[in-house]
Amino acid sequence: MRVFLEDIRRYVQVGENTSTTKSFSNLSSSSHADQEEQIAGLARVGQLVYAIAIARRLYGYDLRQARAYVESLMAREQRSA
Repeated sequence: MRVFLEDIRRYVQVGENTSTTKSFSNLSSSSHADQEEQIAGLARVGQLVYAIAIARRLYGYDLRQARAYVESLMAREQRSA
């Protein structure tokens, strides 16, 4: 990958490496509104399974409850858009 980036530099501007990962390990200490925003954000970018898993872990929901919760967050966002 490094060789490819070095070769392509003469045609395009190649920036420095950046990280696109985010840690959700401290989400339990966040406010409920922040938790909802993070879960909705995951669902928004197509990470529905991960959003549901986090809702289950944070709120003790079973799979059906967590899915309904995440879907309600998505519906709320669509109504407000």
